[in-house]
Amino acid sequence: MNTVLTVFTPTYNRKEKLGNVYASLADQSDKDFVWMIVDDGSDDGTRDAVQGWIAENRIRITYYTKENGGKHTAYNLAVDNCATDYMFVALDSDDFMPRDAVSEINGLLRSNPGCCGIVGLAVCDNGRKPDDIEKFNMRSMYDVLSTYDFSAETGLVIRTEYLKKFKYPVIEGEKFFTEAYTYYQMTEPFIWTNKVFRTSTYCSDGLTKNIYRLYAANPKSFYMYQKMRSEITVNFKKKLKSVISADAFYIMSGQSEKKSALARLFMPLGFLYYKYIMHKNRT
Repeated sequence: MNTVLTVFTPTYNRKEKLGNVYASLADQSDKDFVWMIVDDGSDDGTRDAVQGWIAENRIRITYYTKENGGKHTAYNLAVDNCATDYMFVALDSDDFMPRDAVSEINGLLRSNPGCCGIVGLAVCDNGRKPDDIEKFNMRSMYDVLSTYDFSAETGLVIRTEYLKKFKYPVIEGEKFFTEAYTYYQMTEPFIWTNKVFRTSTYCSDGLTKNIYRLYAANPKSFYMYQKMRSEITVNFKKKLKSVISADAFYIMSGQSEKKSALARLFMPLGFLYYKYIMHKNRT
């Protein structure tokens, strides 16, 4: 039986933590998968560590290196080079997989041939209780994200050919692009399960601590994301938030394109939000 799953891990100068990822994958009850590591320009000895794991031959590993450009550029490279039908997006260097996760994923893929993908749960080590996401079964990522206040931590398995439609733009001088940019565009139905696919030590609260710094360093990518979300979101409250956010990043990134009537209407609030972001970035 052909291997259908690649587990993708982007990494940058996380050699010690990456060892924990390797240990969890080498301990999987089902080893019918490929672990793809994309090294985003590490200089901490990651290459030597990975070569040692490859030599151990406990699991199949493919290793790619590139110049530092951010996680989204590592994702683009991974999608281009994935040789299996499905890819787990993504097992970060702060994560690990429960021992039976690959077995659960392979079982679902083999019982649902041709499915677009699977959305499973991620459990955070901050004690947060996992959400019930099975209620969204056979709904698209776009449908769920654009309609509901969805905040569950997830583990995603997506058909590789489908992923190739949603590569991230690369913006000179910026090294971050929110993953939601691609998920909002995925309109095919997914299998949603409450099975746990990954455990994370770096959940949304960790990102929140640095969010204003990310905003200031990557205003063009956030403008593209919020503008896109304001145009396609069904939930009016979420749409309005995105319009105001897009206005703020429009100012921050020095955009000059023509704005919609709704964006022009809420520009004063966008300006206030822009000032708030800049204030938070200084504190």
